[in-house]
Amino acid sequence: MTDTIHWMRGLSRQSPVRRGLGARRPDMLGEMVRSAVWLAVLLPSCVGPKSKECIRQVGVASEASRNVDSKSIDSVRQGLDAVETAHRACVEAGRDDEAAQLDKGRKDLRAHLERLEKKAADPSQRPISEAELAELVKKGDSGCPQGQGYKHSGKEVRCTGPQIVDMSYPVARSYFERRGYKVTDVPPSSLRAEHGAELFVLEYEGAQDDRPPRCLRIQPPPEQSWQEAVARASGVRPDKITAGGKLSVKRGSLGVSVEADAGSAVRLGDCAR
Repeated sequence: MTDTIHWMRGLSRQSPVRRGLGARRPDMLGEMVRSAVWLAVLLPSCVGPKSKECIRQVGVASEASRNVDSKSIDSVRQGLDAVETAHRACVEAGRDDEAAQLDKGRKDLRAHLERLEKKAADPSQRPISEAELAELVKKGDSGCPQGQGYKHSGKEVRCTGPQIVDMSYPVARSYFERRGYKVTDVPPSSLRAEHGAELFVLEYEGAQDDRPPRCLRIQPPPEQSWQEAVARASGVRPDKITAGGKLSVKRGSLGVSVEADAGSAVRLGDCAR
């Protein structure tokens, strides 16, 4: 029975990420997949349905991982979904060994997915024509916040768009989606954007509001200070930002509140409601 998850035991040494994800596995893997499916059917009745489901999902995850295209965000995400489904099934079945090996696989896939999303979100990496580049150099890029900039094909491009604290609902949604964040509409009028440990919640007066958010909540990633997170969202220098103070931005002054008990999460604006 342990042979059915043999391929997953080798993930730490031969993970699909480290091997290029899209590389074809040996024919032995196909045999493992078929064995997993047949064993799920032929297991003796003393083995419970949850264990059978764990083994079946391992076969599905194995096949999905085998067919992952390392350069495709959608393909890597599908592979990750399959491995996570198998992991949940094995955890529920109490099959700790299989769950541990699946956990290694999903961590590798998740890390690779985050790298792909970060690259896709980098404006300096997107393919554009010479004419488009010349226009960006001349007029700037309205798709990134003013005060920032980047190099594309060796040429400097300045950003001319609004800061996150000043973005309307549609603009904020587009901004975060282009950068690979997981974006969720939260009724009645909030927008949630997640990328790894980083989280933004923008609360508006109404759905699809064309005005800035009345409240912006930021949970910075562990490696980033809350001052830097606020600076990136507002364009204000970190040394001008104080907890309990006021933040001077394009639309006026915003209150700054730091939630120390929530890992230095920050609230900007009218967040009392």
